Amino acid sequence: MGINNYAYEQNSVHDWIITYKKNSEKQLIDYLTEVCEIQDIEIMEHLTNVQELTRLLTEAYNNKNNRMLDDNFLESIIQFSILHDIGKSRIPEIIVNKPGRLNEFERKIIEMHPLLGVAILKEKTANIHYSSLDLNVAERIILYHHEKWDGTGYPYKIKGNDIPLEARIVAIVDVYDALTAERPYKRAWSKREARQYIFEQRGKHFDPNLVDLLLEII
Repeated sequence: MGINNYAYEQNSVHDWIITYKKNSEKQLIDYLTEVCEIQDIEIMEHLTNVQELTRLLTEAYNNKNNRMLDDNFLESIIQFSILHDIGKSRIPEIIVNKPGRLNEFERKIIEMHPLLGVAILKEKTANIHYSSLDLNVAERIILYHHEKWDGTGYPYKIKGNDIPLEARIVAIVDVYDALTAERPYKRAWSKREARQYIFEQRGKHFDPNLVDLLLEII
């Protein structure tokens, strides 16, 4: 076998492995969205937007920090960002889509969805023994994406860098996309309005460094 043929075969095997992993990852994500009954077109559009914004912000963060994130962690953040709100599939729609402010009881129910989401993830992936992605990243995104930089979030009121990076990333892109989308209970904000809100929440709701990065790329 010539050297060129050997190199070609090595590349072919490498490409096959990459394709296999990507197909496995997609099957895993598709499976989880299906079992959580995520079928609403508007919700799926939001999740797709969140995933794309997560990719842009995560890659920008990695580039700014000398590519300190390994490829598996980076890809896990991007792929699992779409699952951040799976816990809401167990919250009554009348509460999730309520027009107007939630009362105290409804707010407490909504704030249960990160814990419900983790429970769903563990239940539905208990018999999954292979994935090139890190399911611990998915768990941290689901559990902590409503924590706030200043410690006023939920469910645990942790703050600052105690909030896992992947959750801080998803938190900011989730809010940005939600602000710019029309919902039964709100109008769509303009990009300018959403950017202004994100800036105002710098160091309050969101990691200041991630705010600066997001505002550079959107």
